[in-house]
Formats: sequence, structure tokens, C-alpha cells
Amino acid sequence: MLYIIECLANQDYQRRVWIEGKGPEVDSFDDTICNYANFVDVVLNNPSLYPLTEAQESALRSLTAIFEDFYENGLGNCYIYQPQYFINSTEWRKVSEEATRVLKVFGYLAGYRYIHCREYSFEVKKQLLKSFIDAIACLATTDTNAKIWDKEERYEEDNFRFIYSLFQAEIDTYLDNPQEFGIDFKQIEKLKKLKDVLYSFARSSDFKVDPETFVHTVESKMIAAAAREVMEVFKKG
Repeated sequence: MLYIIECLANQDYQRRVWIEGKGPEVDSFDDTICNYANFVDVVLNNPSLYPLTEAQESALRSLTAIFEDFYENGLGNCYIYQPQYFINSTEWRKVSEEATRVLKVFGYLAGYRYIHCREYSFEVKKQLLKSFIDAIACLATTDTNAKIWDKEERYEEDNFRFIYSLFQAEIDTYLDNPQEFGIDFKQIEKLKKLKDVLYSFARSSDFKVDPETFVHTVESKMIAAAAREVMEVFKKG
């Protein structure tokens, strides 16, 4: 959910991906609003699973109200919901500013725009690193890959692109600023190895992944092995 909200806050991302169609992310304004609605409903309607603070819940509901007002009212009756027409509008700026506030309330730092914020404590940055490593865990076993890329359970291309895009968006920040996150030399080396394996696969495959056969390939096993090495050194750390 917070990753989607980061997309709402980041206008550089919107111009590059929504308008110019540059990758590696595959995303659109329509996809984002649908995903936002689905994820926010799940979080707000399941307080036992997602115990939000009062400030977090208030910020989410405020963003939702502003977003709904933008989508329902736009800039007038003839409003066209294409980002190239609204990205510089006052109405959309309100959405982006409120999305940025939500990210700060949650202490969310993902993406190059937020991760360098010096105002956040070391503890918060360690939490961010943990969530990043948890995402890498999805790549650690071929059984897990078979499950998350199964056509009957998820859209495999979207899922693989999501994991890769998240990794690509954040990995250099950890590698370039290891001291800020308490990352040691061995951990850096394993992260670099996983980066090389993933980037090599992305360049050669163009993300054409058949989940039924991919999990049995040499490439899949190499990704899983590199991910397991990352998990191991961070577990020891």
C-alpha cells in the first residue's frame, strides 16, 4: 500500500512511467487508483491485522478523501483523466502533497526521493532495511517463486516486475550508504551478487516469465541461491 502511495507522491516517477512509458516499471494512473482503493480498504477494514496509530489512520482517510474528490470532480465536467493533462494542476498537487504526508506519518522511506531523509532515526532506517530484506525473501526458494508467480494466484508479470522494480529502486541506496543502515562488508557483497544476477536476468529475458516453467530454469535457481545468501548474512548480522 505504501509503495503505491509513494507512486502518488512522486511526480518524477509519474512523468517517467505514467506519461513517458519508460521502464522498468509497468504502471499507469488507472492501475494505481485501482490498487490504491483495494489496498487501503483492506488495511482500514482490518484493524486487528493492521493496527494503525490514530495519526496513521487519520492520514490515510484524509488522503483517500482528497483522492476521491480529485477523481470525482477533477478540473470540471470535461476533465480528462490522463496524467499529462493533470500532473501540473493544483488539484493533483494536493494529492501528491497529502501522499507525501502519509509517507512521513508511516516513516516510509522507499524510493530515492525519501530514503535520504536525514530526519529519520537509525531505528526507522533499520526497519526499512528489514522490509527490503523481507521482500528479497520472496526470491529465496523456487517453491516460493512457483507460488507467487502461479497464474492462478497472481499476475506473474506484474508480480515479478514489482519485486524487481522495488529492488532496483532501493538497492543502490543501501550499497552507496551502508553506514546509514548498519550494513557490513559481507552483506554488501551478497547484495551486489544478487543485484548482478537479477539485472542479468532482466536484460536477457525482458521479463518474459512463464511461471510454470521459469521456476525450473537455471536462472531461477541462480536468483534463489543469491537471495538465500543475502538472507543468511543478514540473519547472522
